[in-house]
Amino acid sequence: MRKTKWKTLLLLISAFLFIGGAATYTYFGNLYENHLLTPVDSGSSARINFSIEKGETGADISKRLEQLELIVSEWAFYKYIKEENIAPQLEAGKYVLKKSYTIPEIAQFLTKSRSDEVVLTIREGLTLGQVDAYLSEKKILPAGSFEQCAKDCPFEPSRFLDSKPNNQSLEGYLFADTYFIDPETANAQQLVERMLNNFNQKISGLISDIAKSGYSIHQIVTMASLIEKESRKNSEKNIISGILWKRLKEGMPLGVDATVRYAVDKWTEPLTITDLEIDSKYNTRRFKGLPPGPISNFSLSSLKAAINPEESEYYFYLHGNDGQIRYGRTNEEHNVNKKKYL
Repeated sequence: MRKTKWKTLLLLISAFLFIGGAATYTYFGNLYENHLLTPVDSGSSARINFSIEKGETGADISKRLEQLELIVSEWAFYKYIKEENIAPQLEAGKYVLKKSYTIPEIAQFLTKSRSDEVVLTIREGLTLGQVDAYLSEKKILPAGSFEQCAKDCPFEPSRFLDSKPNNQSLEGYLFADTYFIDPETANAQQLVERMLNNFNQKISGLISDIAKSGYSIHQIVTMASLIEKESRKNSEKNIISGILWKRLKEGMPLGVDATVRYAVDKWTEPLTITDLEIDSKYNTRRFKGLPPGPISNFSLSSLKAAINPEESEYYFYLHGNDGQIRYGRTNEEHNVNKKKYL
C-alpha cells in the first residue's frame, strides 16, 4: 500500500513538473527534500542485512533498497546518488542498515567498506560524561575530549536548538544510536556533529506535534530525558509523562531522584540526605519546575511520550523491588506502596 502511494505520487510529480513550471518545481523540490529523503521508520531499531554485488548499477541497488523497505522511494535514492555523484562510489560488499536511516545516510554507508570501522552503540539514558567514558574505554577518543567538545566546539546553527539556553551544553541533544566509526580518523567534533545531525533528523518529523503541545523543544527534550531515566518499560512512558506534566502544571515539585543523581553525578550508590538537599536547580525535590536542561540522552519512544502524555488519576509512581511499577493517587497511597513494595 505504501509503495503504491509513493509511486502514484511520483507520477503526479512528473506530470505537475511538466505542466506547472517553476512554482510547482519548487514545491515538489521541497517535498523531495523533506519527505522522500526521510527514514521509512524513524523509530525502528531493527538491523537489516544488505549486500551489493559486483557489477550492480545504482538503479539496481535503488530498486532492491525499496523492495526491502529501507527507503521510501527508489526514484528518490537514485536521484540523490546521481546528483551527489555518489553512484560511482557505491562499493560491493555486505552492510547492515536500518529503516531509521535517511537516504543520505544509507548512501554514505554504501560508499565505503566497513572492514576498517568499529560499531559503537551509544545506549539510551547515558550522560555526556558516561558516553565520554565509553568512548575512552573503547579507545576511540581521549578521555574528556568528547564531553569537552559537546560544550565548546562550534557547530552550525540549528532551528532545533533555538529554544536551548546559550549556556547549556548539548546534553540530551546527541542522539543515542549505533554509529560506525573509523578509529584511525575519528575525532570528537566529527562524532558530536553526527550525533547532533541524527537528533535533528529524528526530531524533524515531530516539530508540528511539539508545537501543538504548547512546550518548547528544550522543555520537551528535558522531559524526555526524565522519562528515559524514570521508566523501565515503553508501556510505562506515556503515563509517567502524564504524571510529571500534571505535577508541573499544578505547581508541585516533580520529585525525580534521577535529577538529583545528575546534580551529584551519583548513579548507582544510594542517595544520602545530604544529596537530596543539594542546592541545585537540578534538585527537583527542592525546586519546582523542570530542571535547567536534559539529564541524559534518550530513546525516540521517550521523546514521543513527552509529546503525548497519557492522562490518569495518578500523581505518584514507584518501581518496587520486583521491578513492577505502582501508581498512587495521593501521597498516602504512595506511602502505602513504599511500605509494601520497597
